Amino acid sequence: MGPVVETNIGFIETYVDPLGTSAEFEGFVAVVDKKISGLFNTLVDRAEELIAYLPWDRQFEKEKFSKPDFTNLDIVAFGGPSVPIGINIPNYDDIRMNFGFKNVNLGNAYPKPNKSTIQFLKEDDIDIYCKYQNDSLTLIVALHELLGHGTGKLLIKDAETGELNYPSDFKNPFTGEAITTHYLSTETWG
Repeated sequence: MGPVVETNIGFIETYVDPLGTSAEFEGFVAVVDKKISGLFNTLVDRAEELIAYLPWDRQFEKEKFSKPDFTNLDIVAFGGPSVPIGINIPNYDDIRMNFGFKNVNLGNAYPKPNKSTIQFLKEDDIDIYCKYQNDSLTLIVALHELLGHGTGKLLIKDAETGELNYPSDFKNPFTGEAITTHYLSTETWG
C-alpha cells in the first residue's frame, strides 16, 4: 500500500532549455487517487504483454522491463514554471535502466475542453470530443510514461572498450541500413 500524500522537489523537466539539458526547479504536493492508480497498476502488470505489440524489433527494447510504480496524483500545490500532465521520475535514462523509475499522472492538471474555443471540428463532434478528451488524454499519458520512458533502449558504445550494447549488424527498421550512430557511454540523450 503506497502513501496517500506524495511530494517531489528538485530539478526535473528540461523542456524550456533549447539544449534540453538544464532542468527547472519544481516541487509539488499531491494526493493519490487510489482508483485511477489501481487501473495504472493493472496496466503496469500487463505492460510486458503490450510491449510485444510495439512496431519494432525486440532488440530496440531494454533487456528486462523494470516495472515502475505508477500513480495518479491530484495536485494540491505545484511550484514551478508550468504544471506538466505526467512526469517520469527520475528523468535520467541511466538511472531508469539501472535502478528503476516512477511514473506519475497529474490527473487534475489536465486542461478542460471549452466548446467555445474548439476549432476545426464539426458541431456534432464537439460534444464527443469534450466528453472523452480527458479519458483519452489519461490513456495517452499513461502509455507515454509507461512504455515511452520504460521500454526503449539507448544504443550505446562503451567509450573505453568500444563494445556496443546492440548487435553490430543491427538494422535501422525504417531504412533497412546498418545502424551507424549511437551514444558513447560518457554521453546521454540530453
